[in-house]
Amino acid sequence: MANIQTIETNKPASNSLTERTEPSFRTPAADILENEEHYLVLADVPGAKAEQIEINLESNVLSISAMATSIEGAPLVYQREFRVGSGVDPEGVSAELKQGVLHLIAPKNEAR
Repeated sequence: MANIQTIETNKPASNSLTERTEPSFRTPAADILENEEHYLVLADVPGAKAEQIEINLESNVLSISAMATSIEGAPLVYQREFRVGSGVDPEGVSAELKQGVLHLIAPKNEAR
């Protein structure tokens, strides 16, 4: 007869992903387009709502982070950073969420 040991944990056993409490970190896919006036960043953040998205531009690094919930109900955290140099006007950065895609516009400084 095999010797089987039971290991006790503080977490209940679960076969369901909906009971997951630790977030899953994801790097959103992104496209970066540029014209003479601005940069356009298109980042995939499915499941995120506009109020769950944070955008920062500090020390020439543009960062995007978003909280979301997967289809299974598990928490998701999206994080991505881009080095933009000094050519971006931090006061003019704007964003809009359209069908799970963040459309972020970062205008270029006029004095380049």
